[in-house]
Amino acid sequence: TLDLNLLAPFRLSQAAYPHMAEIGRGSIVNVSSAAGITGVKGGAHYSAAKAGVISITKAAALEHGEQGIRANAICPGFVETAMSGGKGAGERFPQMIAAYDAKFDPRTPILSPEEKKVFVDTFTVALVQLRR
Repeated sequence: TLDLNLLAPFRLSQAAYPHMAEIGRGSIVNVSSAAGITGVKGGAHYSAAKAGVISITKAAALEHGEQGIRANAICPGFVETAMSGGKGAGERFPQMIAAYDAKFDPRTPILSPEEKKVFVDTFTVALVQLRR
């Protein structure tokens, strides 16, 4: 999962920077996870990869900000995917939800994959439309 969750966003960003620098602006929006902030029991590889996405995003903002390129990371919470146990996983894994609730607002809903897509799409459009 390191290839998909960490190296893919890194490589895609690296490929985009020269083009964005050429026009003097751009926006990188990486999708991380709350697991990258809190960690997840039994998911050290995923948590580490998503923490890495947060770090490369911060580094990108520092390295490319003067070129007019912004970098942001979106960190959704618990999403009921196949990896997390699918629909109803939130009820089957209350300790995982409790770990998120301890760090974040416990009223945050458990998302379906479709809801996560809407969340990511909405915030990506908003972040890309921001101007300095």
